[in-house]
Amino acid sequence: MLKASLIAYEPQIDQLVEALQFAGALQIEVTEIDGLSRALTDSDMARLRELDGQIAHAAFVVDFLSRYRKSTAKFSAFISEKFHLSESEYRALAPDDDFDSVYRECEDISDKLASLERERARLEQVVHDLRPWRALRLEISRWRGTEHVALFTGTVPPLRSEEIRQMLREAVREMSVQEVGPAGDREAWVVMAHKCVLSEVRATLALTEFCEVSFPDLSGFPADELEVTEERLGRIALEHDELAERAKGLAPHYAKAFALRHALLSRRDAVEAKEQMASSERAVVMRGWVPEARVPELTEALEPISANVDFGVTPPSPDDDPPVELDNPWWLRPFEVLTDLYGRPRYGDLDPTPLLAGFFFLFFGMCIGDAGYGLVLMVAAWYIKRHLDVAAGVRRFMDLL
Repeated sequence: MLKASLIAYEPQIDQLVEALQFAGALQIEVTEIDGLSRALTDSDMARLRELDGQIAHAAFVVDFLSRYRKSTAKFSAFISEKFHLSESEYRALAPDDDFDSVYRECEDISDKLASLERERARLEQVVHDLRPWRALRLEISRWRGTEHVALFTGTVPPLRSEEIRQMLREAVREMSVQEVGPAGDREAWVVMAHKCVLSEVRATLALTEFCEVSFPDLSGFPADELEVTEERLGRIALEHDELAERAKGLAPHYAKAFALRHALLSRRDAVEAKEQMASSERAVVMRGWVPEARVPELTEALEPISANVDFGVTPPSPDDDPPVELDNPWWLRPFEVLTDLYGRPRYGDLDPTPLLAGFFFLFFGMCIGDAGYGLVLMVAAWYIKRHLDVAAGVRRFMDLL
């Protein structure tokens, strides 16, 4: 690992960061020279705000459309789906008019679905509360009593009905209970009492499982209101299905939104990386670490702006703490998975991969000492590596198996 230093002309900082990002060979570290660091400019902050808004839109489209699309990838229930783009396609990703149109359509559908869901939940509760009153032939608008008689409605558990009625009889005489009928685990009651004993009736009912019920938004007969409400629930289901079909029609845009979100996140990282540099009025300084084998690759990436960039590498000093990159022969690289599992050694320490490789063979063979199991593992590992679109780390683990 070599220490890299770059000095560039301040106006070319965006080109520098973009070149380094696409090369992917330099690990940047925070650079301070005599306490001089670089703060994000107003234009950088404006760009971050713009990117945050675009990322939020792309994330919303991805989350919304993921509910209405079906992945065609093999074993997608177990393996995260991937989308492959060329470098030119990736660079060209941007929230254009087509994406804005898709976002607005998704937002419109989502808002309407949410509104339908709220209405559905409210109406289902109304249906649940109304069912015990289906047989009552008294308009809900008249559930108010008279000048001398108080009328109020509620439900009780059917198994406690007689017990509650007896408590009311013992407490007051100037009252009457009309049992409308049971529905599920509740029984509807209409309680009528002379207003002179209303407080006693309420006090008695408060000691029971009587639950007062009212329908301030309804006025007709309970059976009629129930029928109207159930019809509305049926129309809501149809509207929901229509909106879901509209959403499914937008599902082909999922891949672009998914890739766009990652591209925007990458661009946001590029803007934030500018804070890790030191700067003067006209120049910026960046330091980091690059594997020795990738120095030519990094030099090539900087070629378009090399006239205004001074790039050099030096070996690490004893006081440095470079990142660790393992370097093993091809036949040992699969075993680096085991090293990463336990943690890489410090820079300059012994690489334990060769030792882990030998002991892994020995102990894995002791645990799985059966040719049949071994054959199944070999076939499964070969199939996963050759036929499934898995991540690089999974491929390395399949090489290990």
